[in-house]
Amino acid sequence: MSGNVDEWKVPTSVAGWAADDLRPDQPIVVEILRDGLVTQSLLANNYRQDLELAGLGNGRHGFHAHLNPQICTGAKVLEVRGKFLQGAATLNNGLHLFVPADQLPKAYQHKLSQQRWQGYESPEHLTWGRIWTGDTFVDFVSSNFQFTPSSRIAEVGPGYGRILKTILDRGLPFKEYVGLELSERRVAELSRTFADSRVRFTCADILTAGPAPDSTDLFLASSTFEHLYPDCLPALKNVYVSLDKNGVAVIDFVEPQGKKTGGTFHENEAGTYVRIYSPEELENLFLMAKLKIIKKSQITLGTGATGEVRRIAVVAAPKL
Repeated sequence: MSGNVDEWKVPTSVAGWAADDLRPDQPIVVEILRDGLVTQSLLANNYRQDLELAGLGNGRHGFHAHLNPQICTGAKVLEVRGKFLQGAATLNNGLHLFVPADQLPKAYQHKLSQQRWQGYESPEHLTWGRIWTGDTFVDFVSSNFQFTPSSRIAEVGPGYGRILKTILDRGLPFKEYVGLELSERRVAELSRTFADSRVRFTCADILTAGPAPDSTDLFLASSTFEHLYPDCLPALKNVYVSLDKNGVAVIDFVEPQGKKTGGTFHENEAGTYVRIYSPEELENLFLMAKLKIIKKSQITLGTGATGEVRRIAVVAAPKL
């Protein structure tokens, strides 16, 4: 199931597309909701050549809905969702906010926290306006993990593949790499970019599903866990489930600086959710997930458009 809101013209109209992978030639119903209540339904059956060329069946999956301006009065959020065979789901870019993100009900804050990552943006926007390598992160990993031809690796949020590319460029040995991404388009592009029989990418959510088959030797996540709403505990529990008893996880977190010594906030117009963990919070979260922190270290991932991006890298292992 896939879809996107291409244009919000509030309070007059909204336009986009929605298609069901299980029924590629059958148009689906799109619903518009105001604060969780359905206000309008329509069929996404407008022909769009770009959708047909992209392999979305016969291309009849577009929609353009005229909004009643009155539904916007006093609203907190408008939502556009598709009724797919596997259940209703919010379309990418399918939320329009009338209030600050932190004033939304928790269910919408969770959806908003994933909206940006389910879509697609240019690679440099994922790393503070610059294209990076994974060198400093992989340096830290290599000092705490011995790569072997039998190593099984899982990564959450590979983005444009900077860490995997560095591993491959250095010729570090491994048996299998699995990358979990929320964005279907990014999964497709990564799969084309890294045409290696040992490598595969899948669209999955670390908060609700285990990241990889059991017996993962090395779990990686960089610039990812701070965006998990409301916190990363469910993800850490899934890391524990997937790790081999001798495996390790290497995850970096935002380094608390100045007044940002902990807490949450939403940044930029996209409402990007960020949680900054204090050292005490991290210790407790890993402990609750049955993971033991072996090492913590400050690393610099790279230089963004506004300066160096410093992180706290954590090495953890299952508590035996």
